[in-house]
Amino acid sequence: MKLNTDTAVELTTLSQSPGVQQVLTEYQKVQDELAVARTRLTEDNPKIINLENQAVALKNQLEGRVAQTIGNSEYMPEQNLQIGNLKQTLTENLVKSEVERLALTNQVAELKQVLLVNKNRLDSLPRLEQQQLQLQRQLKVAQVTYEQLSKQLQEVEVVENQNVGNARVISEALVADKSVSPIIPLNLALGGILGIILGAGTALVLESIDNSLKTVEEAKRLLDYPLLGAIPQAEKAKGSEGVGEVELPVLNNPYSPVSSAFEMLQTNLSFSISDKMLKVIAISSSIPGEGKSFVAANLAVAVAQLGRRVLLVDADMRRPRQHKIWEQNNLVGLSNILVGQTELQTTSKEALMTLDIITAGTIPPNPAALLNSQRIATFIKEATQEYDFVIIDCPPLTLVADALMLSKLVDGILLVVRPGVANTGSVNATKMLLEQSGHQVLGMVANGVTPESSYGGYYAKSYYGAKQSHKNGKVDASISKIRIL
Repeated sequence: MKLNTDTAVELTTLSQSPGVQQVLTEYQKVQDELAVARTRLTEDNPKIINLENQAVALKNQLEGRVAQTIGNSEYMPEQNLQIGNLKQTLTENLVKSEVERLALTNQVAELKQVLLVNKNRLDSLPRLEQQQLQLQRQLKVAQVTYEQLSKQLQEVEVVENQNVGNARVISEALVADKSVSPIIPLNLALGGILGIILGAGTALVLESIDNSLKTVEEAKRLLDYPLLGAIPQAEKAKGSEGVGEVELPVLNNPYSPVSSAFEMLQTNLSFSISDKMLKVIAISSSIPGEGKSFVAANLAVAVAQLGRRVLLVDADMRRPRQHKIWEQNNLVGLSNILVGQTELQTTSKEALMTLDIITAGTIPPNPAALLNSQRIATFIKEATQEYDFVIIDCPPLTLVADALMLSKLVDGILLVVRPGVANTGSVNATKMLLEQSGHQVLGMVANGVTPESSYGGYYAKSYYGAKQSHKNGKVDASISKIRIL
């Protein structure tokens, strides 16, 4: 065939490329029409000129696709762009034979290496046999020595038992009526006083070092944003990985306090903007660990349960979380859409009847470049046309600039704050970033609220009781006391 392996691969690739073959077919068709027209018309005829222009354009397009397919811009004759089945089969056999040759060459090299290793081990056997004999002689000598020492020990013990002591008691020792030391009451008193002093000092030192936010009221005072909701700390669930928080309590436990809190949150969101309808929001936090992905997922479920078509987008392409919450694969997602590899309709996954999710996708080397491109604006515009409500899970504000880039394309930002995790430094930095950017902040939602960190000292257990029983198709809920947040 007079072909090398690289040329054979290129010919096979071009003959199997639909784009190259489609342009080549159109180019040949135009050449045929041009040849027929030239038999009837002159060279300056408009039809001849039009066909010549088409032929030139198709030839340039064909050369461009050939260069794009094989990765170089060298000229490739047209007869090489279409090869017959026989030649294509021979080309494939040539490539396979070359691959097998390389594989066998590597296998021979590995077998030679194994042979060399085994030969070295075989050469070391006489030396190891000599060492074994030497160790056996040492063991025999040690056993004989041990038997002799054991026999001598028994003889010494027999002699020792035959000796009679010559000591006798002159008088009994005097015992004091009471102990001189320790004085137990004094020691207990001193220990209690020192324990109290050390405990109070340690508490004061830890309090001065700890700069985390203790309560929702403190977070609201520092941020000065409307408090749209307070999410109680989710219940713990046992799984294969140990004990952890329930990821989707709104979906799995609709009568829980967390579900009621998310219903209140989505209601307050609808009143956060009065001049237009809220369609796209970005959810972020100041630092990791505050539960922004948890809030985004459950808020999407709460809105979807109202019958609205909701799209949940995981835009955290550095540490994505939504695919783990929804137990979905993350092979294709937002990053693939932004680079043009796929479309919104084919990438979205149906989580509920009215809820679709788009995971982060393949983690790119530079997520900020994708989020700052025109494609993200086009994607959000297309999403708002397809869905009633779009929720975007963004990275933390103080770590990267991704959330600030996305916030200029949405209707507003919902800030998640978790008492005990967020600290004053990160909260102040977040507020400064949001004020400098000038973006719309819808408000804040407190996540993981406990009775100690709740706003104003109040904490809502549940509108319904802690235990609910389903009997004869009816829900028997024991109504407990309610404290209003």
